[in-house]
Amino acid sequence: FEIGFQNNLINSSSVVLPKSVINKIGGFPEEITSREDLYTWIKIASSYPVCYTDKPLTWYIIDETNARKRLNKSEPDFYYQFIEPGNFYKNEFLAFAALHKGMMDSIFNSKDVARQIAIRYSYTVLHQKKLKRLKFYNRIPSLLLKSFFKFIHFLRFIKKRITSFITKNDLG
Repeated sequence: FEIGFQNNLINSSSVVLPKSVINKIGGFPEEITSREDLYTWIKIASSYPVCYTDKPLTWYIIDETNARKRLNKSEPDFYYQFIEPGNFYKNEFLAFAALHKGMMDSIFNSKDVARQIAIRYSYTVLHQKKLKRLKFYNRIPSLLLKSFFKFIHFLRFIKKRITSFITKNDLG
């Protein structure tokens, strides 16, 4: 957890473990539609020793369209059950994951879930900036936030298109 909260280290393609471990924890939760893999890795790391290598083992392509579709469903905070008093880095890792989820909930889904997350993880030391951002998002109407982020996404798309056009025309 100490290494994990610093970066998004885990994706399903980079994990190697015995099948028996997945079976013992009950597999991937079917009731969770977003970040169910992270939930599973947290559950495993809470019960089993884990090792880490900084050697790149996989390439991960983010499909924004599918990610956005999954954001349209509100789910409870599943990370809270893993908080372990006295385990600083684990709790900070959980706060990081939950605060990110809370921001997505505040923008796309449920302000109630987002507000609950802001309260539950107010203990964070390392992610105070993210906590403040979540509290700020919780004060702004979701429709306004969603429109703002769609506009930012549109600007990024336009920037890519213009950069591609300029690069293509500069080359010949």
